[in-house]
Amino acid sequence: MLIGGPQATASCDDDLTFTLSGYRCDIPVKIETGSGELVSGPAGVAIKLRHNIHDGYERVALTDSNGIAAFENVPDSILIASIEQEGSREDKPLYKVKETSFQVVFNTETGFWFENNPDGFVIETTLVEGWIKQQLNDAAPASFIRVVALTLEGAVVQTVLTNSNGRYQLDTLRAGKYVVRPESANDETTQIFKPANRTVTVELGKKNTVAGFQVFGGSISGQVKSLRGAPIGGATISVDGVSKAVTDSNGVYYLKFESFPSEHTIEATGDYYIFNPIKVTVTEETRQLPPIQASVTYVCGSVWTIDEETN
Repeated sequence: MLIGGPQATASCDDDLTFTLSGYRCDIPVKIETGSGELVSGPAGVAIKLRHNIHDGYERVALTDSNGIAAFENVPDSILIASIEQEGSREDKPLYKVKETSFQVVFNTETGFWFENNPDGFVIETTLVEGWIKQQLNDAAPASFIRVVALTLEGAVVQTVLTNSNGRYQLDTLRAGKYVVRPESANDETTQIFKPANRTVTVELGKKNTVAGFQVFGGSISGQVKSLRGAPIGGATISVDGVSKAVTDSNGVYYLKFESFPSEHTIEATGDYYIFNPIKVTVTEETRQLPPIQASVTYVCGSVWTIDEETN
């Protein structure tokens, strides 16, 4: 309760007059941890308090280090409290709260209470942003890359794709530690990322940014063909004598290399064919290998002899 009025010296026989200018209302912001525990929210969260009926009272206060937004000279009436998402970007809020607004009701005996929200505002998740770029051209974004957020135990929490600018946003993470890992969006191909993953500590109510990733090379495709140029499926592909892949129905295979430049011998084996191996030098820019051509085709069949009776 706030009491205001002119200051003056008074004796014990004087009548003192005070003017009630309003009340103090503290609105808390709390954070729900991964275990469901509520802890004090962050500082700097903007809370708006306004009159429910007319525009006579409207104030905005920032939470202090204890997560409390303090309002002075609040009238004893029904008000609306709302959390201001000024930090939102690309149409996604900076954090997700259980209720974005609620009624604040005054009671002469208990003071202000929050309708259906006794704990005030509760932040459940926050926005985590990051980016991925091409290694060969640092200015070029890597779009449509799958980004996975996992718990430290390896459970998947959320999966998103980078946009055309190579940026991604994770918006379902609670406070705690996570592993963020980029992956190839196309299951048939692979890309190499550096680093392979990052560990991030998510703090609710704050801007969380993951340091960038770069695409460093990736899968390289090739094709196996017959003497006539037809694709050969089911052929086993070996790199330097080690089996690495099998061609699909289009004769296509994908290989992953992690060091550049490097020289390799690539061979194909398959039923009814003998293939000429190829020797290649793989660089960071290599995306397709020369075709592996069959040199010999085996034809299997049966020979029958027919004895004819002669007169």
